[in-house]
Amino acid sequence: MSKLLKKKEVFTVVTPIPSYIPRRLALDILHSHSEVITLNPLVLGHTKISPPHNASPDEMQSTWYAIHERVQVIPGTGKVGAKEITFNGCFHDMPWGLQTHIYAPFGIDMRVRYRIAGNQPGVEPPEHRELGFDSLDIPADGLYLREDIEIRCNISIVSFVKAQAKAASKDMVDRIIRKAELLDSGALKAMMAPDGRLKTLNPNDLSQKNRPVSQSPAQQRMSMIPEPPQYPPDYQPHPMYAQAPVANQQATPRQYPTGPDYYNQFNQQYTASVPGPNEQQQQQRWAPPPMELPGDYYYQHGGAR
Repeated sequence: MSKLLKKKEVFTVVTPIPSYIPRRLALDILHSHSEVITLNPLVLGHTKISPPHNASPDEMQSTWYAIHERVQVIPGTGKVGAKEITFNGCFHDMPWGLQTHIYAPFGIDMRVRYRIAGNQPGVEPPEHRELGFDSLDIPADGLYLREDIEIRCNISIVSFVKAQAKAASKDMVDRIIRKAELLDSGALKAMMAPDGRLKTLNPNDLSQKNRPVSQSPAQQRMSMIPEPPQYPPDYQPHPMYAQAPVANQQATPRQYPTGPDYYNQFNQQYTASVPGPNEQQQQQRWAPPPMELPGDYYYQHGGAR
């Protein structure tokens, strides 16, 4: 019965892109998956996850996200009638754009192909016109964002999901325009990689290029040892700390003292340091009186207390 209530809807949305925006920037924004996910104002956040066990084989190497969203269950009640839901989404980068597959709640299965098509004015020649371009309002010159959307959901919510998808298309182009304005002002340069791309990291990519280099325990210990300081070629240390070259240092054998004269001098020093009888009596006569500490009293009949 549930299959009878489901409907498949396929449609295409075309949105022109201004001529001053390069193709590379538009593709980089599509490959920055956060820009696509946050188009929906109901999205609260998203986290990268591993592919689920029920994913199709061709989606195993794609990037997966757990998307957190707040939906209004009871209209007009605000946060009291809202509910937070979590669903999975698959994102797959392509040279011409992006493919997404969203497994939304309420049995909504949504596939979207984002394609940056057309030509960049003054840089690329115009593309060949295909049959049906006029019905899609595809511009004759310039870049445009083409979204081929396929929705499978309950027949009662098809119109709502379709309207949301069309609104997201316009928001995507507006976001590309804002990024281009930031690039002109220089604020976007700090967000770009050294090669000038907004490249996202795919945690499931098993290629050797994106795999982090593993180090052995010995290499990790060696990397923790600080390197010696680097001095300029004309640096000269202070004479106090300067040392003679090893080649100029003569290794001399250690000399140990021998003979009775060496030990007699220590006996004379010790004898001179020991006080005589008269000096001992004088030190005892002028000795300072003992100090009493609290509680250190002695009574003749009572003993110490």
